[in-house]
Amino acid sequence: MAMLEDRGAAGARINDVCRRANRLLNHAKLTDVTAVAYLSERTLGSLHRYRHTEPLIEFVRSAREAIDLLHPERLQSVITTQLLAPASNDTLFEMLAGFELVDALIAHGYEQKF
Repeated sequence: MAMLEDRGAAGARINDVCRRANRLLNHAKLTDVTAVAYLSERTLGSLHRYRHTEPLIEFVRSAREAIDLLHPERLQSVITTQLLAPASNDTLFEMLAGFELVDALIAHGYEQKF
């Protein structure tokens, strides 16, 4: 895991989240869990039988449509409702990440409209 320097509140927060995520990934209960690169729609549909899986199913579908398939409507939804949603103390970080995302989309052929 590459650690960022703890410069300022944003760097310290990112490092804290990374440390906690890595600790969770190394949990003993996850040692027998197989990581997969793709969940089929059939698999996602079968998850409905388990309680509380709807947010997970929606996240996987949203990520697939936004990142893998580059659906314009899903990208717009993710950018406006999740990516650039203001946080109490990380506004500048979120804005910079949003601008980087916009630049990447333009590099992939999307047009910037005002």
